[in-house]
Amino acid sequence: MRRLAALSIRWKVTLASMIASVTVLAVACAVFFAHELGRARVNLGRSLQVRADTIGLVSAASILFDDPKAAGEILEASRVDPGIVTAAIYALDGRPFATYRRRASEENAPVVALAADTMEGRFVGDRRLVTRPIDFKGKRVGFVALESDLADLSDVKSGFMLAALLVLALCIGIGWLLALQLQRLVTRPILALVESARTISRDRDYSVRVVVRGGDEIGVLARSFNEMLEQVEERDVELEAARGTLEHRVAARTRELQLEIGERCQVQATLVRQTEELTRSNADLEQFAYVASHDLQEPLRIVASYTQLLAETHDGQLGPDAEKYVRYAVDGALRMQNLISDLLAYARVARAPAPPQTVASGDLLSRALDNLQLTIEESGARVTHDELPMVRCNSSQLVQLFQNLVGNAIKFHGERSPKIHVEAVCRDGETEFSVRDNGIGFDSKYAAKIFVIFQRLHARGKYSGTGIGLAVCKKIVEHHGGRIWVESRVGQGSTFFFTIPQAAPDREAKEEVRHVGVEAS
Repeated sequence: MRRLAALSIRWKVTLASMIASVTVLAVACAVFFAHELGRARVNLGRSLQVRADTIGLVSAASILFDDPKAAGEILEASRVDPGIVTAAIYALDGRPFATYRRRASEENAPVVALAADTMEGRFVGDRRLVTRPIDFKGKRVGFVALESDLADLSDVKSGFMLAALLVLALCIGIGWLLALQLQRLVTRPILALVESARTISRDRDYSVRVVVRGGDEIGVLARSFNEMLEQVEERDVELEAARGTLEHRVAARTRELQLEIGERCQVQATLVRQTEELTRSNADLEQFAYVASHDLQEPLRIVASYTQLLAETHDGQLGPDAEKYVRYAVDGALRMQNLISDLLAYARVARAPAPPQTVASGDLLSRALDNLQLTIEESGARVTHDELPMVRCNSSQLVQLFQNLVGNAIKFHGERSPKIHVEAVCRDGETEFSVRDNGIGFDSKYAAKIFVIFQRLHARGKYSGTGIGLAVCKKIVEHHGGRIWVESRVGQGSTFFFTIPQAAPDREAKEEVRHVGVEAS
C-alpha cells in the first residue's frame, strides 16, 4: 500500500482502470466458463441418453428371443464412441443380460437400481452413468446402462480456458494502451495544477495562473486555485504596504520608548537616591529619638524629685494655689517621664538588638503575666490561655507585646471583673494569636485609629496612658513580618489578633494547635 501511495496520479489512474477492467473480464470469463461447463455436462447426459435409447430399441428383440450374443454384439458397437467405458443390458429381474467393457482392465458394469422410473443419469466419481428402460410395443422388457468418462468435459474445459486466457491477454493489452491514452484526460489538468503549485512554492510568484481545460470538477478546482492566488497576491500587496507603515510606526514608537526609558531611568535613579536619603534620615531620627528620650529622663526625674521635695519641705507654708501648682508640675513631669519611657520603648523596637530565637510562646506569656501580677491581683482579673506553640521571635519584644495587650484588656475592663483568654492557631506557615477580653469595647470604625501613635479614644482623666502602647504592639508585630488587627463591639469586649511566623518544626507539622484550657491567675 505504501508503494502504491507513492505512485504518481498518472499510474494510479492507469492501474485503477486496468484493475477494474481485468476484474470485470475475469468475472465475465468465470460466468461464461461455468455456463459452458454446465451446457457440456447437459449435452453429455443427453448424448448418452440418446445412445442408450438407441441400444434399447435395437436390443429389444434380442431380449425377447433370449439372445445374449446378439445383445452383446449390439453393445460392441459402442466402441465407435471412445468415451463409453462400460455398457450393460439388464433383464427385468435385474440380471445382467449382456455387458461391454472398453478395456479388459475396466471394472464390470456398475450395479444400478433398476426401477420403472429410472431414466436420469448421474455422476459417479469421474464418470457419467445413464440408465434407460427398454420397451417393446409399450411393454417394458429390460434396461440398458451406459457409463462414460469425462474426457469430453476436460477437453471443453481446456479449450475454454485457453480461449479465455487468449482473450483476457488481448483485452489486457488493448485496455492498457487505452488506459495510457485516456488517463491523460484526467491527469493532464491535475499535473498542470501540481506543476503550477510547485512553481509558486519554489519561486513565491503568486502571479502564476493555471490554464482551465474544462467545466468538470478539475476545472472548478483550477478556477478556485486561480481565485485563491489572486487573493494571496492582493494580500501580499496590502501586507507590503502595511509593512512599510508598520516599520515607520515601530521606528517612531522605538524612539518614544527610548525617551521614556531614559526618563524612567532618571526617575528611578532619583527614587533610589531619595530612598537612601530617607533610610539614612529615618535611621538618624530613630537614633535621635532614642538618645533624646534617654537623655531627657534624667532632667525630668530631677524636676519631679525636687518639686516633690519642695512640697514636702514647705508643707503647710505654701498657699492653696502654690500647692496646686506644685502638684500640677509634679504630675506633668511624671506624665512627661512616662511619655518619654514609652517613646524610648517604641524606638527600641526597630533597633532589635537581640536576634530572633525559637522559643515557647507560652513561656513568654507567663513572663508577661508575672510582670502584671500586681495589676492582675488589684483588678481581680482572670487570665486563661490554651496550649501555645513554639515561635521564632525576639523574646523580650513578644513579652512586651503580650504585656501591652493583656494590660490594655485589664485597664479597659469596665464594671465587670476582667476575663482574658489567649489562644493560638497554626496555619499557612504562621501562628495566629488572639487576646479576647470582656471589657468595654469600642466602635469598630476606630479599629485602625487605635494603632496610631498618640491616638486615644478616651479622655486622659478617665483612663491613664500615653497612647503609645498599641503603636508599640503594631511595630513589634510588623518587625516580625506579621499582621495585627482588632474586632470589637461597644460593651461586648474586644479581641486583638496578631500573626507571627511559625518555627521550623511547626511549619513541617502543619497542624493546628489543640485548644486545651489552662487557667492562670
